[in-house]
Amino acid sequence: MNLNSTGRLSETSVYRVFQSITVKKFTGILTVQSETDTVMFTFEQGLCVHAESQYPRDDLRLGRFLLIRGLITENQLNTLLEEHTRKYIKLGSLAREKGHVDLNQLMDTLEDQILLIVFQCMTWKTGSYFMKPKESVHYDRDTTRPIDLGEVVEKGPDIARQWPEIIRRIPDQSAVPRLIPEIFVVPESVEIDSAGKGHPIVLTPQQEIVYNHINGVFPVQAVIQACHQFAWDSYKAVVDLEDLGVLEIPTPETGYSTFRGKMREIQDTISLNVKFILIPVIVLILLVVLRFMPGELLPLSTPGDKTLTAVVQTKVKMQNVHLALQVFKLIHGKHPQFLTELIDARMLSENDVIDAWGKKLYFHSSRNEIEIVSQGRDGSWATRDDLRLNGSRIAENDVCFFPGSIDIGSEEPDGM
Repeated sequence: MNLNSTGRLSETSVYRVFQSITVKKFTGILTVQSETDTVMFTFEQGLCVHAESQYPRDDLRLGRFLLIRGLITENQLNTLLEEHTRKYIKLGSLAREKGHVDLNQLMDTLEDQILLIVFQCMTWKTGSYFMKPKESVHYDRDTTRPIDLGEVVEKGPDIARQWPEIIRRIPDQSAVPRLIPEIFVVPESVEIDSAGKGHPIVLTPQQEIVYNHINGVFPVQAVIQACHQFAWDSYKAVVDLEDLGVLEIPTPETGYSTFRGKMREIQDTISLNVKFILIPVIVLILLVVLRFMPGELLPLSTPGDKTLTAVVQTKVKMQNVHLALQVFKLIHGKHPQFLTELIDARMLSENDVIDAWGKKLYFHSSRNEIEIVSQGRDGSWATRDDLRLNGSRIAENDVCFFPGSIDIGSEEPDGM
């Protein structure tokens, strides 16, 4: 397969990029970027040896994997995190040093963590990729098991075709699935006399792994993490088990008791009043604040009259996007996934999310902050004229969305 070193995911799917790397035994760093994250994969002779997310989700952190799999307790995790922060020692190494995990357990967990990041990227429909060849790469060879992505790549077409349906079936991954009582199941490898028990449901190996991790406590997301198999196999098994009548995934309508349902009605009534009474007041206040914003929030430090005007225009747009994101969260309880949702909600126009140089603004939201990014005049990431709004202050020359030449070294994925 012939691929360029850079490309767009709308033209070349991520799994095809992985396929090219595997076939050509590529050594170097692959950077994959979407609107919400940037991930760097390290490859040695076509084998994946490291994955690192610039904006790692909480469910992709090593500590959470170890906790869900019962290898450490909550108190042990907190202790490890404190020592990790204080001594700058990798969390996996600390867990092994203290005897919480052995080498095989750590290698299995790191492998599953990398594969979950791989799967996340394989669901992206838009974005860019950049491949940088290297003669050699650095990674922790003592705890890393190189991964052949060949089998994963083969599932790529199914993921691309069926993932939207999986999301429709499991819209809330925090929902806790429960097994249906009195359902008799058997694995493929076991022959059981089902006389008197009704016709048994035969589970595939992938379905059996998921079935054994459903305990009435783990939400869907945690079940996926707990299974030692590729995430796609687990997601598909969850849906298949529901179709077979083996389990039930509560919906918002069935997930509440009568009492909780009444409380939800009260909460919805209050929320409705907030939307129609308080939110307009808050929006008006925010608009006034934006109108009379102190000059220091829009620093005029870029030389050159034309450039200066474009920078100021872009910064004003970034502040307006920031305001719209806050209002969206007030109304919906969460930030949007994409800026196009603000346009659909008629909070902004298409021109409002384009900087003064004609490039689309990008944003990332976490639990406590919003970050909005412009590529600047040259339209390239990680250059001197990039702009980033973090919180309420805009910084220049301080963004690394597309690191290019960065060598990620031997660090483990974020959160280790």
